[in-house]
Amino acid sequence: MTFEEKHQLSLDINRLPGVKLARLVKIIQTREPTTCNTNLDEIEIDFDILKLPTLRELQRYVRSSLFKKFKRYQKKTNQSASQCISTNSSLSHSPTHTSTDSSSEDSDS
Repeated sequence: MTFEEKHQLSLDINRLPGVKLARLVKIIQTREPTTCNTNLDEIEIDFDILKLPTLRELQRYVRSSLFKKFKRYQKKTNQSASQCISTNSSLSHSPTHTSTDSSSEDSDS
C-alpha cells in the first residue's frame, strides 16, 4: 500500500462515526491480535506494522461505510430538494386574486 493510500485511509478513518470505529478495531483485533493494545479509550493505528491484507480490509470497510453515509446524506438532500421544488411549484400554480374586471366599476357610475 502506498504512502498516499495510507494517508487517505487515515483521513477516511477520522471521518467515520464512533459506531463504525468499533468494527474497525474488531477487524484489526481479529486479523492481527498481537498488534492491539487493551486501551480502547484512545486508539492509535500504526499502518506500518499492519499487514497488507489487513490494510486492504480496513480500506474496504471504511470506503463502504463512507459510501453508505454519503448515499444516506444524498438521499436526504434529494428528498429535501424535491419537497422544496414541490412547495414552490404549488405556490406558483395557485391562483392569485387580482381584479381585472373593470366593467363592474364602470356600470355602477
